[in-house]
Amino acid sequence: MPKTKSRSKQNELQCREMSRDLVNFPTGKPFKSNLLSEVVQYHCRGKANVRTGHFEWRIDFRGNRVLYFEKRKCVWDSIGWKKCAQRCDSGKKKMSVKVEQLASKADKIAAMRHQVFNCTRLTYVKSKGAYQPSGSIKWFIPECPQCERKHVPFDVDHRSLMFCQIRDQFLQKCDVSLDDIKVEKKDTVWIMSDEHQFLSWQQYHDDLVDYQILCRDCHKTKTKLDLLKLKN
Repeated sequence: MPKTKSRSKQNELQCREMSRDLVNFPTGKPFKSNLLSEVVQYHCRGKANVRTGHFEWRIDFRGNRVLYFEKRKCVWDSIGWKKCAQRCDSGKKKMSVKVEQLASKADKIAAMRHQVFNCTRLTYVKSKGAYQPSGSIKWFIPECPQCERKHVPFDVDHRSLMFCQIRDQFLQKCDVSLDDIKVEKKDTVWIMSDEHQFLSWQQYHDDLVDYQILCRDCHKTKTKLDLLKLKN
């Protein structure tokens, strides 16, 4: 009788080796793994359909090393790596996976900045004669109030208090840190997702802000000087 072709155990063996590797993958320490990210997609019930990409080995009540994956920030669940790897090696159907995107501090700052690109800012810009030529995505000002160059692209500057100062004062007033700001990603843009937070922030910012419009070169120079003042 012809021999039955044996099933590859490549992924199963690599996962088993990882489960025993206490040096590179110590117990209780989160890590990322391309191998596990691929393997867990084969869970028969799609258990890891939503995940952040972080994994961790933990010890169960029997003393065995068990694989956990992060479903969303700070929320973990166990998953049976062996059966997932066997299904992967057998060529079973992969379950669709949605990887949750975690916002960095820079992303949260960008979301707060995006939130104050509002009607207050637009009204101010138009009041200074800013215009958008037909067919152009750029806005221009008739004249930069600092260098007096005419019909140039511009930036909106925080004249008295810098954006970062207003932001930090708001966080201090609300007794929260940047980590507490709730955001979500829509297409390619991070936005604030908690209505109370973003309305409070928008009101606080607009009450304190003192805008001016400068050409981009003058704005860049002023920002450098402002940052130097903050450091001193």
